[in-house]
Amino acid sequence: MPLEAASFRTNLVRDYGKKGMNLTLSDHAIQLDLVAKARGISDAEEYFMNLQESAKKPPNVWHPA
Repeated sequence: MPLEAASFRTNLVRDYGKKGMNLTLSDHAIQLDLVAKARGISDAEEYFMNLQESAKKPPNVWHPA
């Protein structure tokens, strides 16, 4: 099941990119998790390293004290 889900999500990610649509940080996190489970840590690391810098860090959010 994780392999089929990872393949589906990989195709979805590619199609979004072709249409100029941006993925959310949550989308990338889900994809990274599925890649790690289906293909292993080295492929997940490669996926992460190929992300844009803006997708590698959480947004700046202000939390009131």
